[in-house]
Amino acid sequence: MLGNIVSAELMYSNNLEKIEVIRSDGRIADIDPGIVKCSGNLIARFQDTSLLDQATARTPCEIAFGWTIDASRSLLFTAHRVFLPRGNRQIQGPGGIQMPFAWQAALDPVLTKTCTVVLTNDVASY
Repeated sequence: MLGNIVSAELMYSNNLEKIEVIRSDGRIADIDPGIVKCSGNLIARFQDTSLLDQATARTPCEIAFGWTIDASRSLLFTAHRVFLPRGNRQIQGPGGIQMPFAWQAALDPVLTKTCTVVLTNDVASY
């Protein structure tokens, strides 16, 4: 573990706008599903300088956000190739040094995905 997350925020947009035009083939007209944005903010309380060193070196990481109710019910969002910005301000807190990061995810060239969402529940199908 590189540190404790004090707070986090995940934003996802596929840049689709509501269009009232349905083409003759049944598809929605005038959308561009290829423009995806996955970003967010997090505040980390460091246990060491590994996370800060990773941001400074511009090395991508993977960030996962999730909720678990029990072993059979959970929701997990994973941003696969996240670049943390170089920190410009550190905050001294009661448990150590904290730093805010406004991050941006990129397309992972191996997985060919930016973000994956996994829902685990007892519903057989949707």
